[in-house]
Amino acid sequence: MKILFGFVCSMGIAQAFVSLWGPPQTRLPPIASAPPMIDFELARQEAKENLMETAKKLKSEFGSLLVEKAAKDEFKDAVENLENKSEPPSLDDYSDLFLGDWTLLCTTSTSIEGVDTSKLPFFQQDPLKKIRDSIRESANKYIKVQQKVRSSKNDGVIDRIDNTIEYEPPESLRELLDNVPESISQLNINPLQVSKSQLVLIHKATIESEMPLKTKLALQSVVLNVAGDSTYLEPNGADIAGINLPLGEFAGAGTFETTYLDDSLRISRGKQGFVDQLRVFIRSDKLGMEEALEEIVEKKASKQAVVDAQLDNDEEEEEETEIVAIDEEVEDTEKEDPPEPEMDKDEPEI
Repeated sequence: MKILFGFVCSMGIAQAFVSLWGPPQTRLPPIASAPPMIDFELARQEAKENLMETAKKLKSEFGSLLVEKAAKDEFKDAVENLENKSEPPSLDDYSDLFLGDWTLLCTTSTSIEGVDTSKLPFFQQDPLKKIRDSIRESANKYIKVQQKVRSSKNDGVIDRIDNTIEYEPPESLRELLDNVPESISQLNINPLQVSKSQLVLIHKATIESEMPLKTKLALQSVVLNVAGDSTYLEPNGADIAGINLPLGEFAGAGTFETTYLDDSLRISRGKQGFVDQLRVFIRSDKLGMEEALEEIVEKKASKQAVVDAQLDNDEEEEEETEIVAIDEEVEDTEKEDPPEPEMDKDEPEI
């Protein structure tokens, strides 16, 4: 009995020791599953596409220069969304991607409150609405703002940036304004047959800082270039006026930060005087390709609409032909089998 009692005691002590110092006997809690990894590249691409669609929509509705509060807010939100989901461009990106021609999509001031047109009902009423719409449509159609980034020595070092305002004048008043009297609608407002004119602001460019990536501009000269089909103008364009600005380093200086840059889209934030500026550019060759594709799609849609209309007309004509044929068949049947004459009510039945 003593031996059995000692054995039981020793087993109890051993069990207590294991429970205190040994591995836990209870089941370990389940390990929490790791959160799904965020596809940052997909998020960036979606933000980029959203910005491009937003900028194009706003340009179509309000023009390139956004002054209305709702449009400014929508534009700024789309820009900030892409900036927050992207890495800032590096100096290598600047050297590889920045060179070339960039077309302005939209620009606005971030330091000036926009105009709340919802509180100005006459803004959305005729005749002011028609005037605003006409100006916007004409500006989108005939005016293009570009930024041309150059390396004068072709060594990849960016040292010149030209801001150009390109204008392609219409030939008649009808192209410029709607609802003009017929007597003056065909009036020629381009007697010199100017095909294109460009106001070029030539800037010296230098890198002010690498992080953030800032570029300093100094206005050096202003040039007016005109092209046309008349005997007085060059078809490919020629400089007809120019002004050199020796004090451009002081009078026409400005800086801008490139906050986003890839092979097709660029965002810049700059300051001119006391005004903060936000601009979105698209590479010009990319824009040209997109516009050409959109034109092809529109032409195909137009042709398809004509075909559909023709098919509808053909179907209507076939239905009308079938109805006429049925009517004629009924008439022929009635002629072959004339109805029996009605019996006179006064005639006695046999």
